[in-house]
Amino acid sequence: GAETLLEDYKATVERLKDFVTWNNPAFDGYTALHISAVNGSHDTMRVLLNYAKDAFVENDFGETPLHLAAMTKEDGNTGVIQLLLDFAEAAEDGEGKKLFHGLIKRRTLPRLDDSLQEKDNGDGRLIKDSKGETKPFGMQFLHQNINGGKTANGIAKEVGNFNVVALLN
Repeated sequence: GAETLLEDYKATVERLKDFVTWNNPAFDGYTALHISAVNGSHDTMRVLLNYAKDAFVENDFGETPLHLAAMTKEDGNTGVIQLLLDFAEAAEDGEGKKLFHGLIKRRTLPRLDDSLQEKDNGDGRLIKDSKGETKPFGMQFLHQNINGGKTANGIAKEVGNFNVVALLN
């Protein structure tokens, strides 16, 4: 049943724990944490956070899982955000200083206004990621130009996720 599936999933994550925060270069730096956040998968996020050293890892566009959870309209988005806030609250260095607390208000990479004029060979527009590499038009372009330079709270306000805004205030 469902409990067996969850145990199998936990065992798989345990085996692959080094990949929880691995920025997949073929997927614009998205990690398992990013995918869990954008899907509002709070049960998955709970398992992944057991193995994450940094739950606020950035993709190529400066988006953390918190930014993506703030944007999604999926049912589990507030659960994911609460887990990330709890992670930030609990993570301390050896001297009791909060390691990730400041990242809750962090902004994504700035908007790429000039990317609207950059053209490729006719297949669409190009954007530049945080490493200055040119990428094809697509969801990346939309994320960079919609979420560019915003905090998670700003993203949530813009898309009308007011339950998220309440959590992040």
